[in-house]
Amino acid sequence: MRIKIMLHRTLATLSDQNGATAVITALAMVALLGLAALSVDIGYVTLTKAQLQTAADQGALAGARNLIPGSVNSAQGIADAKAFATKNPGKVSDVVPDPVITVNGNTSTIQVTTSRTIPTFFARVLNKNLSNTWTASATARVGVAGSMPPGCPPYAIQAPSDIEWQGPNNMYSQQYTMEIDPAGQKDHFTYVDVFFWPSVGRPMDNYDHYYDRYLQVLTNGCPDPVTMNTQLYWLAEATGSKDCVEAYQERLSIGNSDINKAQVGDARLMMIPLLETLPTSAQEGNNWNLTTKNLKITGFVGFWLEDVVLGPLTGSRWSGYYYKDFKVYGRFIKVTLPAGGATVPGGQFFGTYSIQLIK
Repeated sequence: MRIKIMLHRTLATLSDQNGATAVITALAMVALLGLAALSVDIGYVTLTKAQLQTAADQGALAGARNLIPGSVNSAQGIADAKAFATKNPGKVSDVVPDPVITVNGNTSTIQVTTSRTIPTFFARVLNKNLSNTWTASATARVGVAGSMPPGCPPYAIQAPSDIEWQGPNNMYSQQYTMEIDPAGQKDHFTYVDVFFWPSVGRPMDNYDHYYDRYLQVLTNGCPDPVTMNTQLYWLAEATGSKDCVEAYQERLSIGNSDINKAQVGDARLMMIPLLETLPTSAQEGNNWNLTTKNLKITGFVGFWLEDVVLGPLTGSRWSGYYYKDFKVYGRFIKVTLPAGGATVPGGQFFGTYSIQLIK
């Protein structure tokens, strides 16, 4: 009898424990499900914030393209910024107030703000309503280019002082003529041959090596980016050498020929360093002596080739062949450089500019 009573009490105790365990397990499951649901909502919020930031970034960059120095179109900048801020991953339903545009000389900024209200889906299991409005902001700056991507030809010109911007949206200048002796004519200019000192590990030890490397740069452009601090080295005044002039002419048959579609990388578009004044042999000494005085870069310009007239060929195999009367016709052009290039706040504008996200 006593054994029966003890067995009964034992079973009753186990039954009570199982019941308590079931209750605890049920409560734990509710908590775990609630936390899992909350994490889903948090993930959705994180995704939304990332989408809004990307949308704000692309809106700011799109609007900035209308703030080019000398061609600022604030109304179009606002319209493009708002349109791109609501493109994927933005949404048409996102709220994008008019961007804030600031123009200070040759530097402009545009700030784009976008917001979206999102509901929660699962967190209501815990009576939590995370419905909220999330906002993202981005600012893009348009500034005078302070560097060039790889591709600069091995010569420099004097900074132009008489550019008259014209064409659609004032995107290019009047026609200019590049030649050996401009004789002070308006819209004519000459150049000097220079070299961009190569990176460490590429020594230049004799004239033939210099010239071979010069022809490589003439054909393919400088292999390194060129900045305002890049040192130029003197080669010679303009000579019209056969190799150089024919290289210009060859560019006319390669790729895009429409100036209205010009972009960095087009064969016809030459990105050229600018000097305050053009040095001469009298100042720099003998050709190819690689001196550096009077060769400080002050800016950059894009020159679009329209035609090359060779003229008669003179010289000999031993002295070299030259097109003494060649003429290169073209226009300076406004060019957007690849994102991330250096800018010169307040610098003088010669057509090359860079657009950067700064916030």
